[in-house]
Amino acid sequence: MRSFKRLLTLAMLSALLFIAWMVYFTNTPIQIKSGTQEIDLKSGSSLRSVGQQLVDQGILREPWSFDEGHYDLLASEARLASLW
Repeated sequence: MRSFKRLLTLAMLSALLFIAWMVYFTNTPIQIKSGTQEIDLKSGSSLRSVGQQLVDQGILREPWSFDEGHYDLLASEARLASLW
């Protein structure tokens, strides 16, 4: 029972930290250069590769925005949130 309470506390703390990070991430303004931007992406690129290409071209600050694992994690969180 004690380990269950610890696990539950850790899960709640993790969820709160994740929610705080998501609030920060969604409220941070995107700095867009004026005018139109043209980007070049290699044909057949994976999400991870696209993310890195966008970082290399100065579009994104971090490549993990296009990481498949990131989308899997968000989908899992959404499923968990729907259960509550």
